[in-house]
Amino acid sequence: MKLQSFTRLRSVRGFTLLELMVAVVINTMVGIGAYKVVTASARMQIDIAGHDRVAGEARIVGDNLVTDVRGAIAMENSFTDGSKTYTYSTSTLILKVPSIDGNADPSDISSKFDRIIYHPGDANNYIYRTTVPGAGSSRLRETRRLGKSENGRIAFRGSFLAQPDALGSFVVNYEFESLHTNYRNHTATGDYSKAIAGSVYLRNRK
Repeated sequence: MKLQSFTRLRSVRGFTLLELMVAVVINTMVGIGAYKVVTASARMQIDIAGHDRVAGEARIVGDNLVTDVRGAIAMENSFTDGSKTYTYSTSTLILKVPSIDGNADPSDISSKFDRIIYHPGDANNYIYRTTVPGAGSSRLRETRRLGKSENGRIAFRGSFLAQPDALGSFVVNYEFESLHTNYRNHTATGDYSKAIAGSVYLRNRK
């Protein structure tokens, strides 16, 4: 009886140290691979969400420009606001728009005008929108950079090309570039790519 028990005990052998080490290495490699897959997926989701934010801001910028151009009565080659003179170029667009009276209604376009100017506003040539009210206008004077986000990381550079037609009106072609951003740590990479482009008709009514 004792001999049979001893025989059974010898037949039930455990794992050797080498087998345990192999199992640990395999489990570790599987875990590292799974971690990399999950991490890469999370980073991809962050990047997609960031690009969606840029695309959304670009659409807003483009829509605002189209609204401003359609509401303008003329495009000007230059305009002086105090000591600062703006001159039309591929990076500067000067729109002459009807003034707004106290009831927030457009005034008689034959007498009172405001200006809406798209122009580079800093050393990075980011595009700003400046509103210059005329005398008696209730339109607010403001200068703001196009684009916004957490930490101010969405910024745009723009270019404009106004092509006149036979009637003296213009087709305004526009293009905005966005600054590439590392959305995982909110740092700018220094590279730009086209975010939105289009054209809008400006009917000269002056």
